[in-house]
Amino acid sequence: MPDRKTVTDSRGHGRYLFEATPEGSKVERAPFAQEDDQHAICSPRHRRLGHDADYSMGTHGIKLLRDVVGRTITALEAVIVARDDVAWGTVRIHAGDAPIDVTTALRDLIINDEGDTEEFGVLAVAEADPDALRVDGVDEEPSWCDIGADVAGVMLVNGHVTATEDGTAIMERAYTQAIVFALARGGCLVLDKGAWFSEMITIGMGDSWEDLVYDDSQDWEDDPEEPEVHYGWKRSMKRL
Repeated sequence: MPDRKTVTDSRGHGRYLFEATPEGSKVERAPFAQEDDQHAICSPRHRRLGHDADYSMGTHGIKLLRDVVGRTITALEAVIVARDDVAWGTVRIHAGDAPIDVTTALRDLIINDEGDTEEFGVLAVAEADPDALRVDGVDEEPSWCDIGADVAGVMLVNGHVTATEDGTAIMERAYTQAIVFALARGGCLVLDKGAWFSEMITIGMGDSWEDLVYDDSQDWEDDPEEPEVHYGWKRSMKRL
């Protein structure tokens, strides 16, 4: 059995990998107050990533997440690294008879016409893989944390980036930034992939998902050395 671990808040808001809380209320599908809301920002920080790509959550991952609604997340399992709220690559969700893995993996993206590539972290969901919690070169054993929370709804937080050069569109990219589980007792559990180059997953719990999801707008600002290129970023929320 993996070591059990309780993780405390390291950001000053919310709680991370929290102790189990008894559930007594009937589970109902919870509406998200900002469902399908969008925040358009003409960005903050660099990267000329050419070629279009859609790394939003796939249909199979969406189905697995929808199946969690109405169930109890009994525990999370992960290899915890760095801070106590950061998992390496995989967070296993135990809810019902078949656990699922939330993973983030680096994919090579073509960034120019010469075929140069750059790594981009992609969030996905699949059935639990026995080898997913084994990290090469890392001695840490998976940690187990009791949760005991009924899931009332699930939402994806998606990012969308565009780039124009002299007014002509040159790149469009879509991706899933975080998964938000609305809890029947109130509050939410968030699994977030962090910066675009990250292969870690941050685990958080709090009253507001906005306090727990990484602000990806800071990764897409215009480069003063390329004034003809302009980046745009927006966030959208999709209730499953």
